[in-house]
Amino acid sequence: MKNPIGKCRWRGRLVVGLIAMLPSLGSCGATPATTEMTTQEERRLLAPFLAQRLVVCDELVVDMSGNFDKCVTTPGVDRELHRFDVREQDGVIEKVWTNITGLQAGWFSITIREAPAPDDVSGKLGPHTTYKVLNRFTRRTRGGTMGLSAVATGEQVLVEETRGQVQKLREFTIADGVVRR
Repeated sequence: MKNPIGKCRWRGRLVVGLIAMLPSLGSCGATPATTEMTTQEERRLLAPFLAQRLVVCDELVVDMSGNFDKCVTTPGVDRELHRFDVREQDGVIEKVWTNITGLQAGWFSITIREAPAPDDVSGKLGPHTTYKVLNRFTRRTRGGTMGLSAVATGEQVLVEETRGQVQKLREFTIADGVVRR
């Protein structure tokens, strides 16, 4: 007959050993990002927006992590022209501006550029992408993984680059540091 006590001791040592390893298993996945790594990733994600560009669209959705908050302008609200809604769910804050009249006076102008220095009062913009939004602008801010994307859609999305050429598209997307037409 086998010794059941010996078997229990072996299992106990295994459990104790596994419990002792748990803290080290949690830290194997990723090393914490340094400030330099974070800055490089922010620059990579923001770079495609730093081209003198005008995009005219029916709808714009900007999805970003909070560290890009100062890089994306926020439109004002005129109650005669706009509806403004805020929803918060699962750590995502979604703000939606809607042009309720359809009039040109209700269009939104959104600019994505490098965040201005805290002491900069000049109002001058460096390289940037400006969106003229005719109908609806959605700004989603989420915690967690760093990210910045903008998706412009509509019957006709007009994109004017610095060279003055205008492209007519159905969608213009900048996501994960890449421009997609």
